[in-house]
Amino acid sequence: MKFPATYFTRPSRVFIRNGALALLLLIGLTFSSRAQLSGAYTIGLTGGDYASFTEAVDTLISQGVSGPVVFNVQDGNYNEQITIPAITGSSAANTITFQSSSLDSTAVIMFYSSTSTSDNYLVKLDGANYIKFNLMTFSSTGTSYARCIVFQGGASNDTITNCVLTTPSTNSTGTNMAIIYGYDTPDEYNVIQNNIIVNGSFGIHLRGTSQSVLASGNVIQNNQIVDSYYIGIHLYHQDAPIISGNTITMSSGGSGSFGIYCVYTDFAALIEKNTISMPNGGYGIHTNANEGTFVLRAEISNNMVYVGGSGTAYGIYCYNSTYQNVFHNSTNVNGSSSAGRAFAAYGGSNLDVRNNCFKNSSWGYAYYTNSTTNIIKSDYNNLYGTGNYLAYWNGNYEDFPAFQAASGKDLNSISVHPDYTSTTDLHTNIYTLDGMGDPTVGVTTDIDGDVRAGSPDIGADEFTGVGVPLAGTYTIGGTTPDFDDIIQAVDSMNIVGISASVIFDIRDDDYEGQFQVLPITGSSMTNTVTFQSENRDSSLVNIYFAAASSSYVFRLRAADYVIIRDLTITATGTNNSIAISLAGNPKWDSIYSCQIVGNTSVSGAGSIHGDEALFNNIVIQNNNISSGYYGIRLDNADAILAVGINVSGNVLSGQSEYGILLEDMDAAIVMNNTLDVTGHNGFTGIYLEDVENDFVLTGNSVTSTTGTDGGLKIRNCTGTSSKRGLVANNVIISGGTSTAYGIYTESSDYVNVFYNSTRIVSSSLTGGIGYYNYNGSNVDVRNNVFTNFGGGYAYYANNGSGVTSSDYNDLYTTGNFVGYWNGTNQSDLANFQSANSMDDSSISVNPVFVSSSDLHVTSSFVDGMGTPLGSVLVDIDGEARDVFTPDMGADEFTPDTAMSPLVGVYTIGGTFPSP
Repeated sequence: MKFPATYFTRPSRVFIRNGALALLLLIGLTFSSRAQLSGAYTIGLTGGDYASFTEAVDTLISQGVSGPVVFNVQDGNYNEQITIPAITGSSAANTITFQSSSLDSTAVIMFYSSTSTSDNYLVKLDGANYIKFNLMTFSSTGTSYARCIVFQGGASNDTITNCVLTTPSTNSTGTNMAIIYGYDTPDEYNVIQNNIIVNGSFGIHLRGTSQSVLASGNVIQNNQIVDSYYIGIHLYHQDAPIISGNTITMSSGGSGSFGIYCVYTDFAALIEKNTISMPNGGYGIHTNANEGTFVLRAEISNNMVYVGGSGTAYGIYCYNSTYQNVFHNSTNVNGSSSAGRAFAAYGGSNLDVRNNCFKNSSWGYAYYTNSTTNIIKSDYNNLYGTGNYLAYWNGNYEDFPAFQAASGKDLNSISVHPDYTSTTDLHTNIYTLDGMGDPTVGVTTDIDGDVRAGSPDIGADEFTGVGVPLAGTYTIGGTTPDFDDIIQAVDSMNIVGISASVIFDIRDDDYEGQFQVLPITGSSMTNTVTFQSENRDSSLVNIYFAAASSSYVFRLRAADYVIIRDLTITATGTNNSIAISLAGNPKWDSIYSCQIVGNTSVSGAGSIHGDEALFNNIVIQNNNISSGYYGIRLDNADAILAVGINVSGNVLSGQSEYGILLEDMDAAIVMNNTLDVTGHNGFTGIYLEDVENDFVLTGNSVTSTTGTDGGLKIRNCTGTSSKRGLVANNVIISGGTSTAYGIYTESSDYVNVFYNSTRIVSSSLTGGIGYYNYNGSNVDVRNNVFTNFGGGYAYYANNGSGVTSSDYNDLYTTGNFVGYWNGTNQSDLANFQSANSMDDSSISVNPVFVSSSDLHVTSSFVDGMGTPLGSVLVDIDGEARDVFTPDMGADEFTPDTAMSPLVGVYTIGGTFPSP
């Protein structure tokens, strides 16, 4: 059939226009019927409205929404990735939600293995607004690229709640393994809440565009962030974000890791009620260049932060930040490094630091600021530390009063043990913090949401305080004691402190354990703490421990006014040589009449040991100290001179390297100690290094049958003309086959060497020396008896300038050279006198000691041959020196008439020989 020709005539314009309108209407109606998504839909692998997330998202993109949309996702594993752009029709009212239909976040798992930067996401929100993910698991399984959710293109008002987000564990610090990631766009007003975020390099990393284009209003709340390697939460270029109620546990990171790290996070930013645990070190909360204003101050409050490890460990660190309120936080830095700070501020300005509990139980600071002007308020805090220095205020301060005086701050603050529930749980109920805060800071609830009292507690926890301080006498051990064992007593005192003098009477028994006395709240010159044998018999109380690593039995760590007396303390382990350890900055402590037993095999450690600590006014007196690499070692830290050190009346034996070593002291006293060592070559009896001014080294007796590097060695000890060191009335016996120095002054200035007796029997002709001076200046050597029965030198001076006065000495040797002066051997006294132009009144005779082990003198040739010296008025036995003609050597004596020089005619043999 043919159609009439008129059917093919040209249509009118009206017909064309009307036809087009009808076609457009038809298309529009068709699109409208497809675009208006609203209500609930199902995504499922078996049935449902959509078979996959991808299909659902494609529909959203093509059709938009006209009302709230919920995609209920059936249980299952979905191997895919999706990109969601801006969706037509989405709004605060028309939200788009993806959630588990079973309301079980572990039942719906979206997973994908990314292999490059271009596909590094599970979900990409690219400018998408009002998108919600709830009760789902996102698992990015790539080993190098493993982002789960990415914000970009200004994605805002999106929400991720009640989800689990995981990646493989990593040791990367890059962002390719950041679990939630946003970069360089103003993605704003997003909420990340109540999620579990596991592994990754970053848990959450959100970065705005620039310092002038900040992303506003993001909220990160009540999430559990577990084992992020580098940073738990990282915000950059943000305006007033909220980081609240998150628990961050980072067990895999190191000292360069961060719990919360905010950079250019400005204005009224809030970091509150977070719990952070970083056992391997790092920075708990770190703000970097965060700027507030007078009106819009940032706040860091009610956080609990634990940081451990062996390296850098900061609890809260404000770096170049301004207008920050640091209120009601609790920190615990507990590692092995001095590079730790419970709280630190560097630069910045207008910081307000109140009502915080800053504890550093490692070797670093409780409180640190490099500036004296950046903190405008600091008060009502608790600063507690066990290291060498409690605080740094543009300088080091050992204790709380010194810090208060230097800073003029923290006048209502305290320094007490906070008694946290555990290392990581920083709740407490100790009475000393109860009601001690400032109510004007405006923090009305604590980390748990408990209402703050009118007089709030210091720290993140509001509580009801318990406990009372100790006072009086308590028994330890035995029947019906006050404390069952020593550790129970020590732990109690560490926590509650004291309000009066305390005596712990320890009953007769053996006690195994390791005891550490920490800073004692309430201790003072009048409120002392004494640990003693109840029966005052050291043999009846034996305290011992075999430490595998922490090498001590009894430690005084920054503990003041402690007395240890009449106890036996034994280090029994093969790796443990230290019986009593002095650590941190202990002061006014005393050790009396104890039996101290160390371990000779452990290099570098002393039976009584204080190494790189800061101690003052320590008395170690009348103890019997056996074994140990050192008997007593006190080495003050940072070249700061310790004052008030007194080591007297002790008996030492069996040490392998040093009997007594003191370093970095001012005017130390070492007197009347007896050292007897056999079997250890190179042993030094008493070694003073960098002990300055008018130290006293007198009345000591050192015997070493196998040689010494110095019976007494005085090295780098400097004084002044009015504060001269004194080495007097000492007796030295040294044998062996090699080096054996009686008294050795090395590179020391203004030292008096008076009235000493040495007996060298080493067979080494060059290594055996009665007295040896090496360099130094203004050394005065008088009234000594220096003998060498092994054939070596009696007196050796390497140059002619160190010793500036030398006379009235007895220089005796059985060898060919009585001395050495300024490069030349001197065969006899006359030559020695000529070489040094001194020693005119000296002699060279055998003093005839009572025996090889008793250097009391019998020879009348030495009697009365000294010169009076006002600084030494008694001899080694405490007997008065003759005020006009004292004897040479350590012993003031009256010669036996039978030992007088022979005069006249004598009969030998026969019937009537001369007597």
